[in-house]
Amino acid sequence: MDNQRSSDRRALVAVAAQFFMNGALFASFIPRLPEVRDNVGISTAGVGVLLSIAGAGGLLGSAVVGRTIERFGTRRTIMGGGVILAWSLPLIGFASSSFVLLMGLIAMASFDVLVDVAMNMQGSWLSGRRRIPVMNRLHGLWSF
Repeated sequence: MDNQRSSDRRALVAVAAQFFMNGALFASFIPRLPEVRDNVGISTAGVGVLLSIAGAGGLLGSAVVGRTIERFGTRRTIMGGGVILAWSLPLIGFASSSFVLLMGLIAMASFDVLVDVAMNMQGSWLSGRRRIPVMNRLHGLWSF
């Protein structure tokens, strides 16, 4: 029993770290969006169009999330998707054209769906095994 608790504790720390990192990723990108917009030379409306197109990429990601997790598992989905999410930040931050910015935004939106579902599944499983729910704390870490 103690071995299971210790394992669950380590798993909870790992999932909590992923929630925090996922939130930090978005917190680092959103405030820089006006600067990126100016570097690319597009209007606020242009950024809105690019974000909308990227959102459609996120919808495509949601269409394959179940099969991806079924094939690779939640851990590998989080790890692989997290790496791509991290690499999308330089694409966005150093974008010099609308096309490069769009590719970064699409990568971010598409792979965030995979990571988000996988980390929420892990958090739910862990929460179900504990006396005290943890999902609210995990989402609090994302918001932090």
